[in-house]
Amino acid sequence: MGFAGKFRIPVYLLIVFFLFVFSITTELNIMQEGPLALQVSDFALERYTYPARQLIQTFLLGSGWLALALFLSLINEGSIAENLAKPMTQREKAVIGIIFIGFMLSAALLESKRVREPYRFSSDAVIASETEPIEILYLEYNIKPDAIALNRYLENKIADLRDTLGINRVPPIKIAYAESLDRDKFETAKLISRDGVLVRANFKDIDDWCTDKFNAYLTRVILDNITRNRTRFAPKQWLHDGFSCWWAYGGFSMGSDTHKTLMLRSMYLLDKQGLNSQVIKEWPVFRERVGEPAAEAVAYSGLAYLQSAKGYEAVIKLVKSVFGRDIPDDSRETLYEMFHPMPVLFKEATGEDWEAFISEWTAWVKDIATQPEFRARLAAIPEFKGSINLLKKEGNIRDIVYEYNFSQVPASGFVCALLHKKISPFEASIYPEELLKEEQRIHNDFVTNQRRHTGKYNSGERVFLALEYESDILGIPVRIISRRVNIE
Repeated sequence: MGFAGKFRIPVYLLIVFFLFVFSITTELNIMQEGPLALQVSDFALERYTYPARQLIQTFLLGSGWLALALFLSLINEGSIAENLAKPMTQREKAVIGIIFIGFMLSAALLESKRVREPYRFSSDAVIASETEPIEILYLEYNIKPDAIALNRYLENKIADLRDTLGINRVPPIKIAYAESLDRDKFETAKLISRDGVLVRANFKDIDDWCTDKFNAYLTRVILDNITRNRTRFAPKQWLHDGFSCWWAYGGFSMGSDTHKTLMLRSMYLLDKQGLNSQVIKEWPVFRERVGEPAAEAVAYSGLAYLQSAKGYEAVIKLVKSVFGRDIPDDSRETLYEMFHPMPVLFKEATGEDWEAFISEWTAWVKDIATQPEFRARLAAIPEFKGSINLLKKEGNIRDIVYEYNFSQVPASGFVCALLHKKISPFEASIYPEELLKEEQRIHNDFVTNQRRHTGKYNSGERVFLALEYESDILGIPVRIISRRVNIE
């Protein structure tokens, strides 16, 4: 390659660019061809499995480069090689720069136009819907009846969601049975947007399973996909959280135990935290402070109030105005968000002032909390305090020292947990499935309990720390404290 002279670096970049374009526009795996295939992990075993095809490809490639080098060195008595040895002029640099910019734009266009095979389950143990883009992997034969029942349930729910919101495209929905998960916990795998959504769940014994809770989770995931995650844009994320619960449980009805529980959680949080337009504008911060299930209950109560004040259709109209439109994948969406903030969209959809709605919403929840049924249950929730500190050990190692203080502990005790995770320097959202969890059972003879988690993090790192306990009354983990800490 030295005979390329002043153009050797552009030639190197051109080869890399060509290999990249070749890999994204064809199904051929270049790591299994030519010299690249000779340097993989089975290199030491080649005396047993002789890579004849790859050796021939490498020989032909090397011969071609050798022939090109001889051609450049001998043609016109070496005048071309002599010219290539001179430094590049400014004009040549500019031309090469323009060519490479064109190549990069072409590669981006080719990638966007590429037709890929969609993600598919490799197993035959799959139930596929005939009416909706749903596939359920059940793996074990005794789980098949549960998969069939879940498929029928979701067919109706997805069809209703599509028709109600006017969604043009429902993404492919793939659900994989995961026995290792708790029955009320779900996980989302990362797929390319056009491949749809892949959710893992333990849906064994579906007649006794939390299907509505799963539907709420799946609704959030579907909205994330069809809006390219614009549902998680902070000022509008409360609607994303609230609608998923409101929709999955069939709208607001105080005659249902599920709705009473959601309202009870909202009453408890609004009494402790308070709510205003700034909190809603910074909804991910609120979610992190109080925990995801609690934040979802608060958001649900907002739509419950809107339904009670304006009717069922007012909620649907609001959600359609935010999530039911075709969202462009370019700067037009940024401009749309600038000129259509939540107060404007809310006014257009409901005719109500945004600030007045928030005040009326919180007053409505607090008024319901005065009813004897709710007042008694709220009074039974223990008062608590908590603290988290990082204690320096040898070198740069830090221990996490944390403490719970409760006014009272139920006779059966309850489970407390330390949540922690190393995070980036940026203020990105933290998802529950990313957190490490250390659980302890607190017995009724403890009102103060100090624990230590040793040797996990070092100085210079940034970590998220939180304490929470499982509340039998609220039916969710109650977050006592949460912090993002820069370790000095």
